[in-house]
Amino acid sequence: MHTSLTGTPPTGTATEPTRATAEELEHHKAAIARLGHELRALVEATVRTAASPDALHLVADGVRQVGPS
Repeated sequence: MHTSLTGTPPTGTATEPTRATAEELEHHKAAIARLGHELRALVEATVRTAASPDALHLVADGVRQVGPS
């Protein structure tokens, strides 16, 4: 299920999906690309970090809270 973290909630029902405009789809694709870029940078930083395991666990917990439940 797609849930927007920002913006307006989707309209329609489970049996009646909404139709996105081409502009909305492009905006969504750009957001996915940006998120992917930042996640790759985060993984790269994690591999190279000298942070303690406790600090890494705290960050992992924070990331988990942001993700879908």
